[in-house]
Amino acid sequence: MNPDAMHGVQNNRRFVEDANSILAQNLQKVEASGLCIDFDLIESLLDLQYDVASIYLPIAMQFVNYKHGLIRILVSAFYKNLFAFYGAIDFTKKGLYGPARPILRYLFESVTIAKFCAVSLNQTLIAKWNNGDHIGLSNDVINKIKSPDNLSLKLFLKPLNSFVHHTKSSQQISFDIDENRNEIIFNISVLKVLLECNYHVLNRHIVNNEVIYLVKTYGEVRHNEILKLKKELRERFSTSRKRLLSAHKGVIRDFTKVWLVKP
Repeated sequence: MNPDAMHGVQNNRRFVEDANSILAQNLQKVEASGLCIDFDLIESLLDLQYDVASIYLPIAMQFVNYKHGLIRILVSAFYKNLFAFYGAIDFTKKGLYGPARPILRYLFESVTIAKFCAVSLNQTLIAKWNNGDHIGLSNDVINKIKSPDNLSLKLFLKPLNSFVHHTKSSQQISFDIDENRNEIIFNISVLKVLLECNYHVLNRHIVNNEVIYLVKTYGEVRHNEILKLKKELRERFSTSRKRLLSAHKGVIRDFTKVWLVKP
């Protein structure tokens, strides 16, 4: 059975060969459509975060003392997220919105646990992470956020969870990028939300006042470069938020607020 016979692919070819051919056509369609503006914006947001981190992280890791080994969780999240974002963007851009979605779930878990550990300094949770033990995103983290209201985070997590497990909404059954356009747009929106959350973890919890002071005092040129990068990020995030649903804007708002958490 050919899963995408509607594309005019001959039945005597093999699945992988068919897939490679169709995905190449999908890329061409994206580049010729309005979606390319969103993908260019998303990729620029990831590049700019990498540029900021390349200046701050060497200082943070060598010269700043973070309590309870927190730096390992924060930096691990950021570095691993670079690869995860790249994979999710690449899959989605080719029309593989389904395989991208478990990565989106991972990214949300990563940034949420990282921020919660930074805010709470919960040694039990940090020890769980260091030991490779399971951390329940809902029970161990989101349900322990007292303020702001955690409802937007719960609602955001619900579909992401359904994409990870074998449900009627997980993965996909067609390569047709035109047929799947709304699903691709959904992934684009989620990527925009997650990129802003990811930057918040970098800019507020990895880059603390001590890191900023060290870069500013001993590397004025790099500090000025950072200011330009941050300005560009603010401008691009403002553009990114314009086309988001109010619910997704609410996730960004509540994620980036100051959290009060239960012990």
